[in-house]
Amino acid sequence: MIPRIAILLAALLLVPAWGPAAGPSPDERHEDLQDGDFAAGVAAWERQDWAAMIPPLTRVIRREPWNDGAHSLLGFAHRKLGDYQQALAHYHRALALNPHHRQAMEYLGEAYVELGRLDQARELLERLAVACERVLGEDWRGECEEWADLGEALEGAP
Repeated sequence: MIPRIAILLAALLLVPAWGPAAGPSPDERHEDLQDGDFAAGVAAWERQDWAAMIPPLTRVIRREPWNDGAHSLLGFAHRKLGDYQQALAHYHRALALNPHHRQAMEYLGEAYVELGRLDQARELLERLAVACERVLGEDWRGECEEWADLGEALEGAP
């Protein structure tokens, strides 16, 4: 059996570099990128075309309701379009499927910041710290982009 960290590192090598303007990179697995609809959703994410993300990722969810990465990205798209009810529903579903999904925690925390629910965002920052240390080890602080991004969002909150 291959250790999970080896699989995650291999997947990161297969994912293209993400532009800084697009924000944090999706936490998809390599097999997700083989799915044309998932790849189309990620391509729309890279273009910051939030509305274009929704149809292909919705098709992924219909076929694979367990796909935590698709739920997280759908939540991101809905949040960027101002539909917080749908965004929160998808983030919560992603975290119900995978409680350690760092991207979903970050995005949900950012939604909470935008909604003025700072205590809930801080709770997610603490959960992210645990998840980052679990995967990245003791020196995770310089390596965990999701934790850093949510921390920045909280620092900029009124």
